[in-house]
Amino acid sequence: MRAPPVPNARVLLLFLLALGIPEAVRAQTALIVFGHGGYYGPLSDLSDASDDIAPRFGLGGGFGLQLGNSVAIRLSGTFVTTRYRGDALAVSDSSMTRTLGMAELQAGWPGTSTIVPYILLGAGVVRSDFEDPSVETTLYAAGRVGGGINFVSPVGAFFVEAHMTAYRWTGVPFSKTQFDAAIQAGLAVAISLGG
Repeated sequence: MRAPPVPNARVLLLFLLALGIPEAVRAQTALIVFGHGGYYGPLSDLSDASDDIAPRFGLGGGFGLQLGNSVAIRLSGTFVTTRYRGDALAVSDSSMTRTLGMAELQAGWPGTSTIVPYILLGAGVVRSDFEDPSVETTLYAAGRVGGGINFVSPVGAFFVEAHMTAYRWTGVPFSKTQFDAAIQAGLAVAISLGG
């Protein structure tokens, strides 16, 4: 006689989370899908000689899980095409792309049914790819803090948010903490998962 199958860890974790979430919150749980675009630029230089990354427009999006009416966990990604400015790197092509991937906690205060301010706290990675093959791709752990406002409408939540991402750029010849700022706007659509 065969032993009964053992549930895998993911199924068990989802089951335990479902048990731990109160019924009132489960009824308001929703899958969130969103897209955004906006300004991305550095708040700090790569070096004391003012080498930096040019500010540019970025596009991105992601998805998340809304838990109740004030907390969401989301995964977001942003893609920015920009260029390096400076003399520390001997590059034949200064073009580069930057990819930011973040896991974020979004906590809001629903003061009214249509305007919901929120804060963001997150962690993730920042990846920089130079077009010049002589410069290595860099990937660094990063933290994020910010906030925004949701404007809830029948088609979804239009939002405007600002955040700062911090990471330590240690690629030669740089070794300095970087702070990048973003101001972006987008649309989030919720798909209810409640019973």
